[in-house]
Amino acid sequence: MAVLFVSSLSFAQTTLFEDDIESFTAGDTFVENADQNWWTTWTPGSVVEDAVISSDYAHSGSNSVLFAPNDDVILKFGDRASGKYEISFWIYVESGQGGAYFNLQKYEEPGIEWAFNCVFNDDGTGNLEYSGSDHAFSFSLDQWVEIKNEVDLDNDLYKMYIDKELADEHQYSAGGENRLGCIDFYGDAGMDFYIDDVKVVEVIASTPPAAGVDLTEIITNGTANSILNLENTGVEDLYFHIYPTYSQTVTKSEANTNPTTVQLGSFEKGEKEEIVLQLLTGDVSYFTISTETERVMREVIKFTPEQLDDFGAIGTELNAVVCFVGETQQDGTPITDFKLSVYDREDLLSPGPGAVIAEKTFTPSEEYSQTLVTFDEPVYIAGRYLWFGFQYTDPGYSDTDTIFAFSYDGNESGMVEGSNWISLGVGWRSDVGGNLGLIGMASGTPAVNWLSVSPSNGSVAANDNEDITVSFDLTELATGVHEANLTVATNDPENTFYDLPVTLDVLEGIENTKNIGIMTYPNPTKDMLTIVSNYVITNITATNINGQQVYNSTPNSEKQEVNIDNLPDGIYMFTIKTENQTVTKKIIVK
Repeated sequence: MAVLFVSSLSFAQTTLFEDDIESFTAGDTFVENADQNWWTTWTPGSVVEDAVISSDYAHSGSNSVLFAPNDDVILKFGDRASGKYEISFWIYVESGQGGAYFNLQKYEEPGIEWAFNCVFNDDGTGNLEYSGSDHAFSFSLDQWVEIKNEVDLDNDLYKMYIDKELADEHQYSAGGENRLGCIDFYGDAGMDFYIDDVKVVEVIASTPPAAGVDLTEIITNGTANSILNLENTGVEDLYFHIYPTYSQTVTKSEANTNPTTVQLGSFEKGEKEEIVLQLLTGDVSYFTISTETERVMREVIKFTPEQLDDFGAIGTELNAVVCFVGETQQDGTPITDFKLSVYDREDLLSPGPGAVIAEKTFTPSEEYSQTLVTFDEPVYIAGRYLWFGFQYTDPGYSDTDTIFAFSYDGNESGMVEGSNWISLGVGWRSDVGGNLGLIGMASGTPAVNWLSVSPSNGSVAANDNEDITVSFDLTELATGVHEANLTVATNDPENTFYDLPVTLDVLEGIENTKNIGIMTYPNPTKDMLTIVSNYVITNITATNINGQQVYNSTPNSEKQEVNIDNLPDGIYMFTIKTENQTVTKKIIVK
């Protein structure tokens, strides 16, 4: 019986999960019939990778899980970066049956980063592999053996106990991340082994970061910067990335209305009117990652908001992608189920792209070719993270079959760090073999990036805060209304993204040539409205839908915060006067 979140008060710890495998019937597939909030196969839903329930051996009751070759089962813990945990199970390894294997991984999505590999040989020896070396241990064959993994993230320490005897102790991060995500039980070639009585205990609870944003201080004016205060009320470090995005209807200045063509693929910037972003800097080479079972293979490249801005790509549309595709046959049968995908922004909780926002199936023109794949509808580049690349299904290898579908430029020295990502079906990992063979083709009129923040990236320690400078620039803006969103991405699991709408009215000055900027924030609002200008605001009045005046103020300053929490929900017209211009704004209170 599986028991979730059972408190063990006498030990001041919590049993998050335990399963004695007795709720199953011998012969059943395991994951298919298990609690899938906790159990999954490496490739979700894979019948080939699922283990089976056996009554051959059992540590308690009559059932255990039998892992045969190619069985690949994941127990998920959630993406944890603090706390202390014990993951225990009983394992039965028979003499002459190939041994057993498991690993701990740093993220709940497998395939991103391993903590270690653990191999049980069928002669009673074993080794724990981490930091590039093996650490030997011994265990008893032909009987049930208890394995307990103690992961102390708060102190970056790992201990493994075999039948309550300490078998290994080392720094858990060992040159990588100090995180805990899942355990992977895998039946390698020739292996048959059994698992029973699995238990996950939270000895010390995780204490994630908690982001707080003072929304009343987001807006600046054109002459004096304003402050966005980002606070961390949690225990772990709060990581953040803040960047503006722009709607497809943004107003452009006359000087910036010439359409341009953008090749998204490298980071060599040319002239403004002819931006060339050629990722591939050398000869194309092809590579393979062999898998024993059928898996979806993906390669993508990533562009940050800062890179897109530097290349002048914000405001254009991604129309097509050139995919460098290698060998596309297995046993003489062509693989035709290639798919080009564009992904949404990433979060800061786990590596890799977000949800798919556009895709197009295609068949490569030929092996070792450049295939231009055009989207049915172009993808607008608003300024968020942009990921694109292709995928195909690897049917699994034999001794004679190899697939070389992915491609590099073959130039490691010119590699753009952090831009190249691959996936063997589930989790994503950054790839360091070279620049991946993908070039995005975009066109349109670049948007004016008039909103900026500094710093845009960083971290906030526990119980601390960071002042973020926010500013706008009227230089290239035409008169009219301009809208943007300021995205605040964090690793707070409860507040992964804040999207803050910002509106700027640009007015032509009456007595001088300098434009006037008047910004209001937020809209809609429920308690506070901020009004700023690059000129002194002389008067602010507000009326309700019946024409009744509900607010009147003479700030004689460039910034005014209006407390509207006493106003009923509804629509109000705010008239804002500067020294030489007036603007009326519709503000929604709710």
